[in-house]
Formats: sequence, C-alpha cells, structure tokens
Amino acid sequence: MPFRDRAWKILLLAALGLVVSAFLRRDLHTDRDTLELAPSVLKTEAAGARGVLAERQVAILSAGLGVLRPLAIDFLWLRAIHLQERGEYFEVASLSSLITGLAPRLPEVWTFQARNLAYNVPPGFPPSERFPWILKGVELLRDDALLYNPSHPSIHLDLALLFIHKIGLDHDDAGPLYRAQLAAMFDVDPESAVGLERRRDWKLDRDLVGRIEERVKAPLDFRVSASHALYWAWKGLEESPGLAGWFRRRLEEAQVGALFQLLGSGRPVKAPEGVGFAFLPELGFEEATQMAIQSSAAIYPGDELSEALSSLARISVIARIIWVGESEAREQFAKDSGRLGAFAATLDDLVLRWALGESARTPERAVEDLLDAALLLDAAREPVPAEGLKRLAHFVWRRSTSAGGAGAAPSLEVELEKATRRAQTLSVLEDLPFRLEQIAPSSRRPQAP
Repeated sequence: MPFRDRAWKILLLAALGLVVSAFLRRDLHTDRDTLELAPSVLKTEAAGARGVLAERQVAILSAGLGVLRPLAIDFLWLRAIHLQERGEYFEVASLSSLITGLAPRLPEVWTFQARNLAYNVPPGFPPSERFPWILKGVELLRDDALLYNPSHPSIHLDLALLFIHKIGLDHDDAGPLYRAQLAAMFDVDPESAVGLERRRDWKLDRDLVGRIEERVKAPLDFRVSASHALYWAWKGLEESPGLAGWFRRRLEEAQVGALFQLLGSGRPVKAPEGVGFAFLPELGFEEATQMAIQSSAAIYPGDELSEALSSLARISVIARIIWVGESEAREQFAKDSGRLGAFAATLDDLVLRWALGESARTPERAVEDLLDAALLLDAAREPVPAEGLKRLAHFVWRRSTSAGGAGAAPSLEVELEKATRRAQTLSVLEDLPFRLEQIAPSSRRPQAP
C-alpha cells in the first residue's frame, strides 16, 4: 500500500477517534458533575474573579489538548523526574508550571514543584537570596494548590512541614536568616491595618486562629514559623473531619512538632540593632505540648512516647531557669526525675549537658555565649530572660569548676566583665548570637564591625 494511502487512513482513524472521544468526554463530564466528583474552585474561599479565571484556564487547556492531555501530563511528568535526577532544578520548576496547568487537581504535581522550589533551588544562591524561593514554594501551595484542592490533606501537610523543617530548623546554613526574615515580615501590630492585611495575604483565617489559641491556651505569634506550621496542620484536619490513616497521623505529628518548636522557641526577641531575632522558650505551650504527645501516643502507641516526654521535660526545666528561677526549675526537675534520670542525675548535670550540647564546646565557651546573650537581651529591653541566661551561666560555671573542668578564669564575675567589654563592640549586631530552638546554645559568635 502506498505511503500516501496509509497516511490518509491513519489521519481518518485519528479524526474519528477524536470525534468519538469528544462525545464520550461530554458524557464523562456530565456523570462527574452528577456524582459531584469534580470540585470547582468557585466553591472555595478564593471564590471570585481569580477562581473564575482559574477555572477557565483549566477548561481552555483541557479543550486544546483533548484526549492527548493525559499523554502530555505523563510525558512532562517523566521529563520533570528525569531533570530532577540530573539536578536541573530551574528547568524542573519551569516544566512543573506546565504540569500544574494541565493537572491542577492532582495534589502531587503541586507538592512536587513546591518542594523543588523550597529545597532544591535555594542552595544555588547566596544565603541572603534564598528565602524568596522558599516563599515561592509556600505561595504555590497556599495560593494556587489550595485553590483547586481546598480540602486535600497533602497540601496542608506540605505547608506545615515547610514551616517546621525548612524554616524552623537548620537544614542549611541560612536557617537563622529564614527565621529572621519571616519574623520581620510579621513584626507589626497584628490588630493594625497592616497586620490584618498581612494575615489576609497569608490566608490566616482569624476565626481558626482564635479556635487554635483557645485550644492550646496560648497566643500564636506569627513571627514564629511554628505558629504557621500549627495553623496549617490544624486547618488540614479541620478541612477533612473524617480523615483517617497515613495523612491523619502525619498531620497530627506535624501538630506535635509545631507545639514542640513553640515551647522551645515561641518567644521572638528582636535584636537591639539590625533586623535579626532570637527565639526563646515559651512556657505557655507546655501543657498543650504534653497533651498532644499523650493524645498521639494513645492512638499510635510506640517507643517514641518516652523520648518525647523526656525532651519535653528538659525543655520545661531549662525554660523555667530562664523565665522563672532556680527553685522552680529544681521543683520541675524533681517532678520529672523519672523521665530525666537517664539524661542527667542532677539539675546541674542537666544544665551542663544542655550547654555543651553535642559539639566540642568547652564550658568556658558556653559561659561566654550565655553571658554575651544576656547582655544583648538587656540591650533589647528583655531583662527577665537576660537574668535567666546569667543564671544558666552560673550553673555551667559552678558545675564545670566543681568537676575540675574549668580553671583558666578565676571567677564568673571576671567572665561577666569580659562579656561586658565584648558587648561594647557589638553596636551593629545583626542578630542575637543565642537561640534555644533546639535547646542548645548556638555556636555562632557575634562579629565586631
């Protein structure tokens, strides 16, 4: 058979297939709408002009490709995975935007692109230029993915984890900078016009915030990344009240992780100079954290409960030394001695192990860090935690000298005098050299101008 004849037959068969698929597609759409299997963006909180435009965009792309749309999605998806494996993350970001346009109601395409933007792209930039890429990942999930998938738990879970892990922890060397930049964005009166607009822009529903605060019995400060994480994990569970299985467990774990971070670092303190922040413990979240751990353990029993409660006990004791005093810390240590026995035999041992952490920091260096931070908190008009850090320095000094670990300096008063002289050179400090997010002093030292 001549090639020309075969080509015409192929074209005729393809045309016939398109005509048949068009009729079948119409029936499928009718059945999908009848069974309410096609959630419309017009039903979400983002209803309005943006929702209408989003719906039209999907319709245009679907109509343009017709039955070839699934094949196009599969091809682009495989191509994106291939590029990801080769480390070509910018190309992945461009390709993923096409996939989200073709398959906006597949949560996986949104989470794939958001993780790429937040985790893979930033390391290619200097630390000061990375945060906008993380924000792009957040915005993609919050503003676009939820527009098409308003109740899907995976979107809420990924949002919560971005705030807990990428911003709240030190997965790269710019972690403190991410937290400071987020804190600066929300460093306004939350009830002011600017504060209310900022919350609206970030899709933080006032009623839901109120319900969370009432439940955990503490106010959420959105300068802290863990407050955002708790909000989105909570919202994910509220949006799917009948949710069970893996997603429910992961969202509940995200709630516990966010509460842990809020207990350990839920009190932001702005640096006396510059735009940096330190994050101190906030005892107001202690009860909610303990209840969340016990509730989770009752549903998902396992060995993690004892370790989680031991970590909680350590945080509670150290936080009491900072905010309340030594006698209250000793009472708490005695109360939790069963959980703390394997970690430390006495309160002094606990503080020394906490101050030295897992690094090679010496007791003398730990005392310097604590006293420097105390003086800077004084400069930031935070006298209560400043005195608490001095108490911690005294604990470390007393315990290390009694063990014969410190002999280079004659007394703690001499160290305090040295710290005072050092503080006089820190007039342009950009961030406090101390934070308690991991219940361990930072090893970073302030640099003189």
